[in-house]
Amino acid sequence: MHNAKLTIQQNTINEPYAQLFTLIGNIDSDSQPALRNLYTLPSNTTTELNFSQVNSMNSIGLAELLKLIEHLQKNNITVRITSANQTIGLMFNQTGLTHLLNQDCPNASTAQPTTPNATAMLQLVFPQDRQASSQCIQLIGNIDASAAETFLPLYQIAKQRHIELDFSNVERINSMGLAQLLQLFEHWQKQQISIQVSHLNRMISVLFKMTGLTRFISDAAATNSTTLATTAQTPAFTPTSTADKVPHYVIQTPTLPPLHTAHHLALAAHAAQSAQPAHQLTQEHGLQIKTVHQTEPNTHHFELIGIIDATALPCLQSLWAVPPYTTAQLNFAQVLRVNSMGLAQLLKLFEYWQEQHIQIQIINTNRMIGILFKMTGLTRFLANNIEAAPTAPTPQHRAQTAAPTTGYSAPQHTLTPPIAALNSEKLNVWINAQRSQHIQAWQFFSTYLQQHLGRTFNLELIHGTATEHPKAIETMDIVYTNPFVAAQLQLTHHFQPCQRPLNQFEEVTVLIRADDTRQTLEDFQHSTCATTSANTTVYLQGRVILEEHPCNANTLNYVLTGHDIKALQLLLKGKADILFMLSQTYQSLSSLSKKSLRILGQSDTQCAYPMFLTAPQSMHLNTALHDVLLNMGLNSQGRQALAELGFSGWSKPSHEECAQLTQLYTRFNAHKTS
Repeated sequence: MHNAKLTIQQNTINEPYAQLFTLIGNIDSDSQPALRNLYTLPSNTTTELNFSQVNSMNSIGLAELLKLIEHLQKNNITVRITSANQTIGLMFNQTGLTHLLNQDCPNASTAQPTTPNATAMLQLVFPQDRQASSQCIQLIGNIDASAAETFLPLYQIAKQRHIELDFSNVERINSMGLAQLLQLFEHWQKQQISIQVSHLNRMISVLFKMTGLTRFISDAAATNSTTLATTAQTPAFTPTSTADKVPHYVIQTPTLPPLHTAHHLALAAHAAQSAQPAHQLTQEHGLQIKTVHQTEPNTHHFELIGIIDATALPCLQSLWAVPPYTTAQLNFAQVLRVNSMGLAQLLKLFEYWQEQHIQIQIINTNRMIGILFKMTGLTRFLANNIEAAPTAPTPQHRAQTAAPTTGYSAPQHTLTPPIAALNSEKLNVWINAQRSQHIQAWQFFSTYLQQHLGRTFNLELIHGTATEHPKAIETMDIVYTNPFVAAQLQLTHHFQPCQRPLNQFEEVTVLIRADDTRQTLEDFQHSTCATTSANTTVYLQGRVILEEHPCNANTLNYVLTGHDIKALQLLLKGKADILFMLSQTYQSLSSLSKKSLRILGQSDTQCAYPMFLTAPQSMHLNTALHDVLLNMGLNSQGRQALAELGFSGWSKPSHEECAQLTQLYTRFNAHKTS
């Protein structure tokens, strides 16, 4: 029972317009498929959820349950929860949902709350009244790169509101997550939204202090807490209680001395020149700064070597000695990684430099640091048009040095000769991650390609609405995208197919309700068909299946929902008659959902798949990219990159397959003009 996956059983109940469901197992991160079945319940009814056989519920499971309850209440469904144990009762109490608990649930005021999973993806818990002028939003999980998609609803909050973010269930914020927070706060300030954060743990409060965000920390308990004196090297704070989770802090921002005398600059230069060569550095060496010979008047050049983290503060303090009204150029060619604490130190330094009217130039950042700077709004300091310093390592050397940051060790085999001699400029690469959970895996994959191609990338890594003003895809050198866009690029921009992942096909399943009395597709003329988008091969293949029967696809009214589950809800609620669904999504539905559906047709073309393509101006890359992808299984780094994406390998698309895909796309264009 302890490790049981959640299942939901429907029971009979002697009450009109009411349904009873017994939840069996644990409610956790794996519960979404089971809970999804309850999203299709009819409106204006009562739903009772019996928790007698629920053993435990963690923070992620609670977040999923809260989303379900919010959805049910929007559809005028009365929710009752019965037979919840004491711990779960307490979780409902802390979430403000005790009004849903039946009288048989015990008073859980003395139970201990569940600790959030250390690896949990971020979830948001909104108040019931999301239009109120003052709202408290609870954050549950860890704030990292994946938080970009979770934060999207926060950008929709109306102007001139007061928003409190409750961090009591946030364990950790990494550098990418900090960048997301900074971007959100900047947007909110432009919208005149008052920001308050509360219940930070020790590490996050230190991070806020070092990043200059202490002005947002709630001071409701200021009168009951003692203000601590702090130093520049050791951030400190006074909690209002002895618990590790502290409700509120009063934190003093450290004031660093404005060291800009010639004496201090000389000391800094002397200390930095004793730095070790880059090839001798390991993660344990931290940050070193080397002063480069000054070739331009009033410009100070510094090479940063190693890792910028919490231990980098003493080293970075030497940079506070740069004189006002000059230029400081930081060469990041030998910087392996910047974490959240290191980013906080850099932000404080840059803020001070700007106060001193010091112009900032940053050159030769690696891909991950470049993304971090972009997300933090620091791209204005990047000088991409400046050539690398003569001592900058080659791409191969940088790949070997940077291996610890991505989880890869140095490559053991040279799979293809570097092609950098053909063109020293960065390659413009577009990758459509398809699934948000694969964003980080594709970042690792991109690093692998850069190492083995011997070229650096200007990467456009996109996924749905998480994309921030991407460049035009037709201007790219290399593209990895879905089959619909792949066909479009081949026909309209003459892109060349290179490789496709094995066994990754897009097929369509045509569905109707199980209780629909119509038996064949011929019976569905002039009906309503729900699907996610017209710009997918699922839509194209669904129309082809309809046209293979007397049912003319052009007679149907198409409703485009943008999401599979929304399309499924339309079908089950009777607002649509037919559903085009990605076959992979249909297979992942629970048995309860499948019982409500009936299959009328399925495709098996095996011609619609995502693929890598090269642009006409970059055809010379095709062979090298082809070789690198095909040989990924020959070394451990390549196998790891494939495994994180769920791929087994690569294959070259056949001429017949590509022709079939482009014919499908052309047929769609004919439909649009008919």
